[in-house]
Amino acid sequence: MARKTDIPRIQNPPSGDGHHITSRYMTASELAERDARQKTYEDMLARQQAYEDRFIRQPQQHDQPSSKGCVFAKSCNLPDGVINHDNPTGFVPVEKLADYGKFSLLDGSERDEAGNIPLKKISGSALPRSFGTLILGGVGAAGSGGRLQAVRG
Repeated sequence: MARKTDIPRIQNPPSGDGHHITSRYMTASELAERDARQKTYEDMLARQQAYEDRFIRQPQQHDQPSSKGCVFAKSCNLPDGVINHDNPTGFVPVEKLADYGKFSLLDGSERDEAGNIPLKKISGSALPRSFGTLILGGVGAAGSGGRLQAVRG
């Protein structure tokens, strides 16, 4: 059985001149009503926590767009052995297309019997004869990556 000190007290409505405030212990029906409101509130907090936990536990899955092509380019203004502009501030200078030297647009869509994608020149400068045939090799769907091989032909 709960002691009287464990039962909350509530203020009585003002009476008389209003300067003397009295209080009384909560009745059993008031305690039951308070407990019902508290349980409703705790249930709402549990639902809210379960809703938030769904997003915390499951990392958001971002659909990666499939790669449709590759670009291999290096500015002629960069020294040998350096393939990009590495600047701690993130600045990348704007360059003319002529700074990249001769260019060729290559395309490949069908795979050969070895699973490689032969690349064919679409337009641009002539490829040097020393390049031979370029193939994009690797396992997987076209455009999923691989390595660029120069095969002497």
